[in-house]
Amino acid sequence: YGAKKFGLGCWVVNKNCREEGKFCSSWIFGWVFGGLPLVLAYVIITASYTLIYVRVHMKLRRTERYMQTRNQDTAQRRLTKKVSIQCLLYIINFIFTATWELAVRIIGMSHDETDEYKFFYIIALASFLYPLQGFLNFFVYVRPQIMEYLRERINRSSSSEASGATIVPKISTTS
Repeated sequence: YGAKKFGLGCWVVNKNCREEGKFCSSWIFGWVFGGLPLVLAYVIITASYTLIYVRVHMKLRRTERYMQTRNQDTAQRRLTKKVSIQCLLYIINFIFTATWELAVRIIGMSHDETDEYKFFYIIALASFLYPLQGFLNFFVYVRPQIMEYLRERINRSSSSEASGATIVPKISTTS
């Protein structure tokens, strides 16, 4: 029993490997069936989001150069910028939450349970942040709606101050 065993997910362990002079193959199975898929998923997800971000950001830069020569500002340019920011926030969220769990898995394979207390803070961060990934993704997902609501509220506030009217918030029930 230990905090590393308490980690998120399962791992392959052969308890008979602790005997002196015996070849222990559980670490090989652990990395083949646990570590490598986790690292591969981490790399694929990060690369995918990064490629999307780079592609959208490049399109935004090309659009900005074009718009500067035409002295125009379009809704497409603003939308492209919003998508670029949204994708960057998903990348940051994934890296911020998943890195600690990956670190716990690597530490679990390379250290004995007796020195587990040295890595308590990493284990605690992984146990706290990894389950929060979906919650934080929700905030990234609703961020555009919140920003739009705040923008509308500021616009109404500034127009109502000029006319002396009171502000009545309009909350939409559709997304």
